[in-house]
Amino acid sequence: MTPTEEQEAGICIRMQEEPRVAAPKSKFDEWRAEGEELAQRKKGLIAGFWQLQFDVGDWLIECENYKEGENITGYSASTLRTFVYVARHVPFYMRNASLPWGIHQLVAPFKSDDDKALFLQSVAQEGWSVSTARAHLMKAQANGLFKSSVAPKSASDYTTQNNADKGVEQGCDKDEMEAFVSKSRLRQTIDRMRHWKPSPIDDEDLARAMPLMWSVEEKTSVVKFLRRRAEELLNFAERMEAVPLDNQAKAAEQGAR
Repeated sequence: MTPTEEQEAGICIRMQEEPRVAAPKSKFDEWRAEGEELAQRKKGLIAGFWQLQFDVGDWLIECENYKEGENITGYSASTLRTFVYVARHVPFYMRNASLPWGIHQLVAPFKSDDDKALFLQSVAQEGWSVSTARAHLMKAQANGLFKSSVAPKSASDYTTQNNADKGVEQGCDKDEMEAFVSKSRLRQTIDRMRHWKPSPIDDEDLARAMPLMWSVEEKTSVVKFLRRRAEELLNFAERMEAVPLDNQAKAAEQGAR
């Protein structure tokens, strides 16, 4: 090999041995990447459309940049506003995977969460379609049941109600978007924790059911899983406790944006 060829070969070897370390992604870049994954699911019809509509709504709540949402997902802004409205007003712990997304859209304007849960349960028990459920709902509301706020009828209505709920200001810069994404993720995490409750299982139930369900190895695996999740929750609480709140003025300024 000539000296030049040896130098080139050496460069190639070093490039292989020393891979470049990718720069850490910003919160906004992570948010965009999540949206691009949803767009691929939409194109490939991966997973149920029911879940995709809620996933898109939950994702867009984190930033609520509808222009970016249109560019990334291919959905129109009016459709995205509808997804956000339903996702926001029918939180994850209330959703019923056995029911169409359109049923959840019907209950989104209800004023009472108890009414939402009751109607969803009734539809699941009766096996109603969206059109049948809508007909029953109209009759019930004519008799004063299932009171609703004004249901959005147009894109501007969805914008008004979504922004009124969250105080979102459109057109914010990248730093403001990242702050909004961080706040939304923390809020959703805390909301999930607050609504999670273990079912009341007493010692008698445990003694009766566990021998019928698991082997010794399976029981050990489940116990390890629960302990690991408990440790993660405790670690999360300690991390929250360790965050200083000295710079209240800056936090308040970002929160108001």
